[in-house]
Amino acid sequence: MTLFKTSNDSHENSDNHPMMFLVKVQRRLTLRDRRAILKAALISMFALSVPASYSTSYSKPVYFAAVEQQITPSEVSSQRVSLIELPAQTKANTNADLAQGQQRNAQLPEQITEVAASENSKELGILMESENPEEASSSGELEDDTALEDAVSAEGFESSRRLSGERENFVTAFENLVVTRIVPKVPGLALAIISDGQVKVLRGFGEKKAGSHDWVNTNTVFRLASVSKTIASTAAAVMVRDGKISWDTTISSLVPEVKFSNPRYGDKITVRDIMSQATGLPTHTNTHLIEDNVPYVDAVNSLRYVNFVCPPGKCYAYQNVTFSLIGNLIFNRTGTAYEKYVSEKLFKPLGMVSASFGLAGLRATNNFAQPHVMGRRRWLTTNIDENYYHIYPAAGANASIADMSQWVLAQMGHNPNILSTELLKQLHQKVTKNTPAQSHYGTSIGATDTYYGLGWRVFDYRGDKNFVHHGGWVKGFRSEMVFNQELQIGMVLLTNSETKLARNIIFKFLDAYANDKQGQKKLAQLKLIKPTSN
Repeated sequence: MTLFKTSNDSHENSDNHPMMFLVKVQRRLTLRDRRAILKAALISMFALSVPASYSTSYSKPVYFAAVEQQITPSEVSSQRVSLIELPAQTKANTNADLAQGQQRNAQLPEQITEVAASENSKELGILMESENPEEASSSGELEDDTALEDAVSAEGFESSRRLSGERENFVTAFENLVVTRIVPKVPGLALAIISDGQVKVLRGFGEKKAGSHDWVNTNTVFRLASVSKTIASTAAAVMVRDGKISWDTTISSLVPEVKFSNPRYGDKITVRDIMSQATGLPTHTNTHLIEDNVPYVDAVNSLRYVNFVCPPGKCYAYQNVTFSLIGNLIFNRTGTAYEKYVSEKLFKPLGMVSASFGLAGLRATNNFAQPHVMGRRRWLTTNIDENYYHIYPAAGANASIADMSQWVLAQMGHNPNILSTELLKQLHQKVTKNTPAQSHYGTSIGATDTYYGLGWRVFDYRGDKNFVHHGGWVKGFRSEMVFNQELQIGMVLLTNSETKLARNIIFKFLDAYANDKQGQKKLAQLKLIKPTSN
């Protein structure tokens, strides 16, 4: 292996490259060599590319290791690879960012456009290792043995808000896991990590549309899918706080146009029941109609033909159509459309400037992610399906990761003038008992005492109580959000793909926290042991 180093302190004759490292591999790489190259790349990304602070004018290079862009299939097969360290480019803060009070770094690391691997790509270890081989095999998502289709781009790495105070080990560990295990395998992704009640990581990765070089940033808007339910239940809580309704208000009293097959049961369904998924109807009643693009009003009218499986409030069964009746109720009680009510009561007061509802709301931003599905072992851009946009409360919201960082902070108690302690206590209470499998936690042995609260899933994990979570999935998008108000930690992940790697991501986050806490406890115990004299 030959190492060439060139540098020019004047920067005049290097195309604005303050420093460049070129590593040329002139022989077939061993497994150890490959891992060494990837390790060097990751070290450059995360140790050297994020100084404590940047000035808005150029002062020092930002180092970023990359696999060379113009790499041919023959070069890949012969293992002749170049690593280039690319220069910095500064970026001034935008007026929108300043208005939101966000402190952006002046620099976004710039351009890794392709990460290539040979037909023996599984040997590459950290970037190509499958989290779940069976899952990878079934979807094709992780087994592209000719190239990582959706490249990790340095322009796609944006940090809107860097570390706030001391950075805990688990924050670094989890961020690195996302960057090394998930980012290379999806078109685009946005991530927020909260610790000690502060945003420690707020980043965008990859592309809005695969192959476009149009990079995701912290203001890029994604579909939230069923994470929208957390917004609907919070809007209901605001209605309760303002005395417009109570949790025990019956749906029939304010939405009399809704009819059920058993009027005696139907008349007993309360706001609490629809928000806690305990209507007594079968799981996903009439969701198939929404999937088939049947209008929401027709799906509601068809409820009269569905038999109950238990009395209201007595059993758990996840719903989309009946959950969305909260939108009808808010309109009938206030005269204000659901989306406008949410905007006035939640989005605007919380500074969620990009949050919206529906396809028109998504496109209005001019900075939104396109959906992707897996096809022929690569991510393919697909059309935006409007079916779940028919039910705003259950699955129709859009937001950026910057918006969602404000959302999780508010849910953690950091905006008491908008969401009071009492309101949050009601929202996050354990209401309807279910099983880990019903919460989609079947693969995690640590999740216990699982419930559906009011628009939220609530569970205990590895000795800590009352984690609050919701995930979402619509065609081409996945979203996950989890937090613990007492521990003051939280995480939000948004991606414009249907990656299965998002399925257990909340437990990867919680494991990182629990392992860090356990390590700190052991260290503290060691410090208490006094040395004995001989």
